[in-house]
Amino acid sequence: MRTRTWLSVDGTRDGLVIQKSTRTHLDGCTNGRQAETIDRPETTPKVACTPEPAYQPGRVPTDADALLAYVYSVAAAEPTWVSVGPGPDGLPRGYVRLSNDQRAFIEIAGLLYSNHLPAVQEAAFLAAGRIPGVQLRRNVPDAAGRVGVAVTRTEAGARQEMVFDPASYRYLGNNIIAAEFDTHGAKVVRMPDIGKGSAEFRTGPNPKPGDVIYKSALLRIAIVDKAGQLP
Repeated sequence: MRTRTWLSVDGTRDGLVIQKSTRTHLDGCTNGRQAETIDRPETTPKVACTPEPAYQPGRVPTDADALLAYVYSVAAAEPTWVSVGPGPDGLPRGYVRLSNDQRAFIEIAGLLYSNHLPAVQEAAFLAAGRIPGVQLRRNVPDAAGRVGVAVTRTEAGARQEMVFDPASYRYLGNNIIAAEFDTHGAKVVRMPDIGKGSAEFRTGPNPKPGDVIYKSALLRIAIVDKAGQLP
C-alpha cells in the first residue's frame, strides 16, 4: 500500500495522510488546542495540546554513542512482550520479554523511519552495528524491490532488517522476516506485567521461517508549502 504523508514542520499546521482513496486529516496544534479526534476535526471538541514538530533537530542524539544510550534507555523504560504459541485453543501459551538489545535495535528502526536528518541516520547506522547479536546481510530487497545491505538482528521468532543503499548507505526500508522461535533459556510467563510496555499477541498459525511478516520502503522525502501538495 502506497502512503503519502504530510506533516507540519513545527507541528502547528494541519497534516494529511492519503492511502489509496482514503484521506485522513491530521489536526495541528494551534494556540495550544487541537481536535480531540484528529481525523474528524470539525465534529470533535478541542483539547489542550503540545505541538509535535515533524522536524526536530536536537531531539535525537547525532553521536553514535549517545544515540545508543538513548535507545537503550527507551528499551528499559518501555519493555515489549511477545506471545508464544498459539496453543490448540488459539490463545498464547505464554509470553517472553524481548531483550533490551532487541528493543534497542527495534527503536533504531523506528528512528530511521521517522527522523530523516542525515546526522541521525549516520549515527543510527553506526549504533545499530554495536548492538550484540547484530549481523550484516547483503542483497536484501525492501518493499519496493530495491536491493541493499541490511543490518539485522533475530529474536523471538522474527528477524528485524534495516535496509540501506549499498553505495550511499541511505536508509531504504525495514523488513520483519519470520524465524525459528527458540524459547530455550527464555523465561516464559503466563501473563506479562505490561506497565508502560506493550505486548504483541500473535493470532492464527505461526509463520514459517523465511515468511515475510512486514515490509516497508521509504521512497521519497521532500518539503512542500502545504498539505496535499506534491513535490
